[in-house]
Amino acid sequence: MLLKRLDSITIGQYIVFTESETIYELEITGEKKTLQRFPGEGKRTLRKDNEELNIIGNFMIVVGEPAVFVLEPLGIFGNCTIRTTTRVQKIERIN
Repeated sequence: MLLKRLDSITIGQYIVFTESETIYELEITGEKKTLQRFPGEGKRTLRKDNEELNIIGNFMIVVGEPAVFVLEPLGIFGNCTIRTTTRVQKIERIN
C-alpha cells in the first residue's frame, strides 16, 4: 500500500524511497521505532548504514519533502543524532 505521509505513531513496517535512491526500512511498534538505511549504488555512506537504529523522536514523513529523524546517539558526543534525507519519493507499507 502506497502512502502520501507517515507519522511516528502509525504502527507497522514501511519502506521509504528517497530522491538519492537511498532506501529506509522503518518499523514502528507500540514500544519502539527503528530504521535501517541502505544507500543507493555508489551513493555516500553514513555511520551505521545497514544497521538497525532506534528513533527517539517523533517524525512526520511526507512525499515530496525531506524526512528528518532524531536517532539514538551514534557517537560519543551528544544525546542524539539527527538524520535528514533527500526528498521522499515514495512510502510503502509492507506490513
